[in-house]
Amino acid sequence: MKRNLLYTFLVFLISFGLSSGCVKENTPGPDDIQNLVVVSDTINLLTARVHFDLAGFGEVQLHCEPETGEQTRPIKVIKRVNQNSYSFDLLGLQENTRYVFRIVSQDGQNQEILHEGFFTTAAIPQWLVDYLPDTDHRMNIDGLILLNTFTLPPTLTGVPVVNYPASAFLVVDPSGKLILARVSNARISAVRYTQRGTFLSIHSDFPNTSGSNHIIETTLAGDTILHLVYGHGGFDRMVHHDMILTDDHHIIAITESSVGGVKVDGLMRLDRSGNKIWEWDTSDIIPVTNQPYIQPWGNSISFDNEGNFIVSFRNIHQVWKLHKDTRQVIWRLGKNGTIPLSGNNMFLTQHMAQFIEPNRLMLFDNGQDVRGRIVVSNDHRPYSRIAFYDFNADQTQILNSSFINLPEKYFTWAMGSVIKMGNTYLVGSSWPGYILHLDESGNILSELKFGSLFYRAVPVENFLD
Repeated sequence: MKRNLLYTFLVFLISFGLSSGCVKENTPGPDDIQNLVVVSDTINLLTARVHFDLAGFGEVQLHCEPETGEQTRPIKVIKRVNQNSYSFDLLGLQENTRYVFRIVSQDGQNQEILHEGFFTTAAIPQWLVDYLPDTDHRMNIDGLILLNTFTLPPTLTGVPVVNYPASAFLVVDPSGKLILARVSNARISAVRYTQRGTFLSIHSDFPNTSGSNHIIETTLAGDTILHLVYGHGGFDRMVHHDMILTDDHHIIAITESSVGGVKVDGLMRLDRSGNKIWEWDTSDIIPVTNQPYIQPWGNSISFDNEGNFIVSFRNIHQVWKLHKDTRQVIWRLGKNGTIPLSGNNMFLTQHMAQFIEPNRLMLFDNGQDVRGRIVVSNDHRPYSRIAFYDFNADQTQILNSSFINLPEKYFTWAMGSVIKMGNTYLVGSSWPGYILHLDESGNILSELKFGSLFYRAVPVENFLD
């Protein structure tokens, strides 16, 4: 009996030793951290990235905290792994602060510090401080808000651009406090938060055009994972105003190109390498020989619930529905469209058309002041509103329309946005620089005032949760 117990004990010791040795062998050590790079710069504000290769095996994590002082909000650490390459995105950082970070290995309840390092975040530039709302008021909404500062293109100002002023897209909390920002010396014309948690933006450093010549996709903390440049591969049309990411991560963008020496709008689909999958333009429907001819000026693209394209064309007061596969125009809603609108039902120089229910279309109806700039018709309604249009089941006619009028103070002759959030609406009154929160009856619950104009403002998830 004693001999059997001794044998069992010896087997246990041998097994434990082998097991312990195996764990020890697969636990990374300090020398396994290789090619370490820490990025905290003046381009991607209030964020940082830590990149390294791991030569050993096992689980590693990253911890971060201010070297001294308090952290006013939680630091979010997002881990990305590609084979033996590790990237940690750090969000929720404070400006002009020295941080200590530690790469640790995890072995059960035991942790070993493999590397300790430091970085210092940049200060928020004064022009961006001046742009942000100066208020302690907080909107009663969940999540954060994405918007981009905007400078007028030379075609609107008449002043040739030599060096664009600094531009940025930024995420703010419901009180207008900056959460993160990407700064660019090129004009950031539009930005979207994608379904895979990245930012897709278009930038222009191309002189004397309203188009953009860069399509860039970045992670939350600022790593560039896609950069397509006009003139390379199939990217042979300037893009403008809006783009969307497909489920297979292709880009569909609104474009402008020349037909017979006249600018026309269109769409283009590019893959991740910049190869063109297809292109389409409005000259198939509106010949450039039409007199007078006006560029349709596409400014938003979205999908309906069947994946068809909904495209807003500002200058002709129309929204088009295009078949997702053939790009054939199914209908044109608006002034002189296949589904015509007139009188008070007609929207003017609209933006951000989208279906919020299978047969209910919502858009930001800018209105038009014929005493203002860029007058595209004789139609006059110098106030902005949110417009709703209810289609019949087969979308051949409008059964009902309704509107939420905005006070004159918020009139925005260009740009603008609206998003439905449950039973409320987030509205970007872009020209005077207001973000509004409206209840379902159109009452203004709260507002944020920014230092100058922006293109659109949309809610996004709270990255720090």
